[in-house]
Amino acid sequence: DHERFRGNIYIDNIDPWVEFNWINKRILINDCIFEVLKRIPRCSATNLKLNSDEFDINLPQKLREVYGHINMGVYLKPLNSGVINIDDKITTS
Repeated sequence: DHERFRGNIYIDNIDPWVEFNWINKRILINDCIFEVLKRIPRCSATNLKLNSDEFDINLPQKLREVYGHINMGVYLKPLNSGVINIDDKITTS
């Protein structure tokens, strides 16, 4: 479930892990500029079922087994204010 990761922005139609190539670059979404800071390591909180205290998966362990890392997503630092909408395009610089 995507809610397990508690992300703020979800991106469709990009290759897996391509966002890791954006680190130390800037991305533009609509008129909003973001600096891409670093990878987000997944913690054990992602093991919990949504709205529960029940563990149903060890996500960091599974990520390491399958992909060789425990990261999923990137941290963004906003550099200006603005509005982001569904279906806005992302460009990198």
